[in-house]
Amino acid sequence: MGIPEEEEYENYKYALKKSMVNDIENKIKIMEILYNIKNKKLYRIDGHVSFKFFIEEFLIARTQAYLYLKIYEQVLKGDVSIKEIRDG
Repeated sequence: MGIPEEEEYENYKYALKKSMVNDIENKIKIMEILYNIKNKKLYRIDGHVSFKFFIEEFLIARTQAYLYLKIYEQVLKGDVSIKEIRDG
């Protein structure tokens, strides 16, 4: 016999919330990584002539990558805080 439906439901909700927090944390880390790779032109180490070719290797959509960069630049300027990003 399995666990009661209500307990199963609560377990799913908890797992969903935890996954969403992890997803946000991962996106924040990706923003920082992409920003540093682009600004320091580190992509050239792998022979990429541009940041565009670098992100294609990682199957990141150009619009998504540049959105992340734009948001992270706002964080660095102080216009947006990491807390605001986390809180959504």
